[in-house]
This record gives sequence, C-alpha cells and structure tokens, in this order.
Amino acid sequence: MNIPRFLQLYKEDRLEDAFEAVIMDNPLPSSTGRVCQHPCDSRCRRQTIDEAVNMREVHRFIADSILLSNRYEHMVKRIVVRRLEHTGRKIAIAGAGPAGLTAAFYLALLGHDVTVYDAKPAAGGMLRFALPEYRLPKTALEREIDLIERLGVKFIFNTRIGFDIPLNDLDDRFDAVFISIGTWKESWVYLPGTELKGVSNLIVATGHNNLAIGRSVQQVSERFIDGNKLQEGMLNRVSAVVRAYDPCLSCSTHALGEIALRIQLVDANGQLRDEVATR
Repeated sequence: MNIPRFLQLYKEDRLEDAFEAVIMDNPLPSSTGRVCQHPCDSRCRRQTIDEAVNMREVHRFIADSILLSNRYEHMVKRIVVRRLEHTGRKIAIAGAGPAGLTAAFYLALLGHDVTVYDAKPAAGGMLRFALPEYRLPKTALEREIDLIERLGVKFIFNTRIGFDIPLNDLDDRFDAVFISIGTWKESWVYLPGTELKGVSNLIVATGHNNLAIGRSVQQVSERFIDGNKLQEGMLNRVSAVVRAYDPCLSCSTHALGEIALRIQLVDANGQLRDEVATR
C-alpha cells in the first residue's frame, strides 16, 4: 500500500484521488480501517521525531468519506472504467471472505469472468459473521461488497464447495479456481469457567452479531453440547455473553469482559430444564 501517496493526496484536499489510491491497493478499506492491528505505526519513521502518523484512521476516514456518502456512485464509475478488456477466462473463487473478495476485485479488474461461491447466505466471511456491529458497521461492508459486485463479479451463496459442488466440477468448468475458505477458528477467552464441561465459543452461533442476554439461539458454534445434539422442543436461552478484552478498542468497550458463558435449556413452558455451563 502506497501510504505516502494517499496521505499527500488527502493533504492536498484531493479526496476522490486519495480514495482511488486507497482502494486500488485495498478493496476493503473501511473494514481494515477498523479492524487492522496497524503494525505500520511501529515502523513509521515519523516516530523518530515525535509520534507515528495515524495511518489506519486516515485510511478509514478517506474510505468512509466516499463509501458512505453521495460521492459513492461517481467513484464506482471511476473504478469500473479501469477494468481491462474481457479476457474470456472464467475464474471460480471458493469463499467470500476478505481473501476471496480481494481476489475477486483484482481478477475482475484484469478482465476475467469471476464467480464467488460461499457456504453462508451473504458475503463477508468473518467480517460479517464474527465482528459485532459496533466494531464494523455492516453498511460499510455492504458498500465494499457492492463495489466488487459492480465490477461484474457474481456471487452464489449457500453453496459448499466439496459438498454441494465437487471441486473437480469447478476445475472442469473454470480456467482457474482460487480457494479461500478461511480458518473459521475462534480465539478462546481464557477466563474462569471456560474450562468447564459444555462451554463452547459462540463465534458464529446463529450468524447474528448482536447476541444478547435472553435471546434464543439454536446452536452453539456449530457444535454439540456434551457430545449430544440439543433436544428438540427446547429453547437455548443465552443468560450470559462473553466480551473479550481487546486493546485496540477504546476503554469504554472494556466494561463487559469478565463473565463466562452460560447457556440454559428452557422448555416450551419457560421452565429451566438444564444448564450446559456455569461460571
């Protein structure tokens, strides 16, 4: 990423040029502008004088100023016209997470016909299904995905490669296949109670980000509880939600951070039948 370039363009009040410089190096600028660990700060030469340039926040501000404004449609046209002449080659991408979306963006710009498959009902991967709204507003992510789609990228959801479509079929139908299925592995929260039998991470519990106390869920991290499926006719009520400490967030978001997860099984009459984990 050419950081000096977009900083200088923004300094000259050339916001649209700065945005174009940003997105041509990173097609998910609003998302990474929020969740990146910004290691570039530790290598910034400015800190030999006073302190590092806040590159991530400037990067995010430039992206939001276009993606979430009425300048968006104009900038879409500027990006789309950069697409090269159609090559006639077809590329399949397995996985619509950050890696798959990035590959789709650049392959489409090169003039290839790109189709992205994903097992989930929408694109974004962990950005959509693991990060809460306060950390990454989905309106920003939707705009990034929309821009990629406007380049001609096609998305096919609720389709698992290797299950719904054999990998060999893609190899026969496409000139190349890019596999970006991700790891989908949670970062465990090491708190008292997490070692208890039945405790499981709810990173992708139901595909919702705002899991709240009292909310009913139907599965726990796509796993079994104590080796058995949850009983039919039972509701799985969330009575406590883990919030992990994150040094990248402001202090105000650290308040919820020191409770273990407890899931209660409640029957149709609202009577507590069992608890799969306690503090």
